[in-house]
Amino acid sequence: EAASILCCLAACCCGPAAAFAPQLAPRHGRQCRVARLVAAEPAAVAAQKPAGPPIPGGGGGPPPGGGGGPPKGGPPERTAVQKALDTLFELAFKVLYATEPDLRLDSYKNLQVLWVRALLASSGQLDDPVAYQLLPPASRWLVSPAVAPLWAPVLPKLEWIAQRTSFLDSTLDAWIDGLKASGVSPAEAQVVLLGAGYDTRALRY
Repeated sequence: EAASILCCLAACCCGPAAAFAPQLAPRHGRQCRVARLVAAEPAAVAAQKPAGPPIPGGGGGPPPGGGGGPPKGGPPERTAVQKALDTLFELAFKVLYATEPDLRLDSYKNLQVLWVRALLASSGQLDDPVAYQLLPPASRWLVSPAVAPLWAPVLPKLEWIAQRTSFLDSTLDAWIDGLKASGVSPAEAQVVLLGAGYDTRALRY
């Protein structure tokens, strides 16, 4: 099998300049497929290759107009409005964590999700009592159950976080139920969270 793989690689590199002559040879009491690479005559290969039309201007090189190459990767550039909002959030979190700067150890994006989760829990759209407890005591009243109704106009734009949490929780619940059905105690299992940010499942389950 290794010889066949090597010959296939050789065929990909050599193209029409190579041909395969498969043979069978004994090895350790077995019959293994061996392929012998036979080089073809360069003149014969050239004769088989159809001649294409001449390239205007002669020569090769990249297509006219410059550029070329693979497309640029990564996310699209943020707009001026998005950059302004990022700056606003950074300033806001510095104020929210002014009394307890040691709690502001994560990225602003993860902190945004944490505050949103606490707000959704206070408004009854998410079952996550832990998120609120992770916020600074001096400023978390802004997303408390008493203040949550004031955020009603923006809550519809945050539904995707509640839906994502519900989906992941239901998937984890189904997995735990499967363990119980097979006679395995969930205490004997382990769930590893990678790059989870402020995921609170380790405290909620």
